[in-house]
This record gives sequence, C-alpha cells and structure tokens, in this order.
Amino acid sequence: MGTMRGAAREAAKEARRRTGCGFLPEVIQFLGKDLDREVSGRTRDFYGFVLPPVDVYRNQNEIRVVVDLPGFAKDQIRVSLEGSVLHVGARRDADAQEAVYAQRPNHIEKRIRLPAHIRRGEEPECPASLQDGVLTVTVPVPSSGRDISIG
Repeated sequence: MGTMRGAAREAAKEARRRTGCGFLPEVIQFLGKDLDREVSGRTRDFYGFVLPPVDVYRNQNEIRVVVDLPGFAKDQIRVSLEGSVLHVGARRDADAQEAVYAQRPNHIEKRIRLPAHIRRGEEPECPASLQDGVLTVTVPVPSSGRDISIG
C-alpha cells in the first residue's frame, strides 16, 4: 500500500474522531489516493530519467561502460554508438496487474558521452554482454596522434 494512501487513511481517522463528521475524512482519503497515484507515476518517470547508474572506465586501449539494467531481458535492450555517444535504451511491457506502488521504469533511454573522439561513420565494433542485469560495453579507443621524438 502506498505511503500517501496510508497517511491519508490515518489523517481521515483522526479527522473523523475529532469532528464526528464523515465528509472531511472521505475527502482526505480521496485526495490521498489521488496523490499516491500521481506520485507513483511521477516517480516512475523520474527513475526512468535519472537511471540507470553508469560507470565508465578508460585505459589506453579501450573504454568500458557498465550500466545497471535490472529487470530487463537481453532482447529488450538496444545499444548503439554514434560518434562519441553511446546510446542505451531498454523497454519492457507494463505489468499486467495494477501495482499498488510502482517505481521501476518500463522505459529507459540513456546517452553517454565517451571520453574519446570517435568520428561518425568510423565507429569501431563494440562487444557487449549482459550478466545479472548488468550491461557491459567495451569500446576500442582509436589511436590518434603520433609520438614525437625529442632530438
């Protein structure tokens, strides 16, 4: 049961006890249910925006991007590289039954700017794996520039 709904129920009981009136408690309960439903929907949207957590590691040869996508199956995840931007998207069907409290996002879109210059059209092949809800994408770092000897 939602937190707002429970708080509204308790406030309604207290209002009924203090006033002896049934109308005000019913309004409080109704508003609590409506607020709980609205907060739950907004929370799901918010988590879809800020999630998923991402870690980016870099060494001389590659960039490794680790993205937490718990609850998404391999076939529900899309990954693409456009220039220096890695796109990660995941979408699943909404739950069949109505949740009392729902925060897990059904849709995630994340764009991650990589710490390397990769030209559009010259993106390298990038192996990716999904294990225990964690997506790992390895992007080879293109070698650029050249060594200059000091004479």
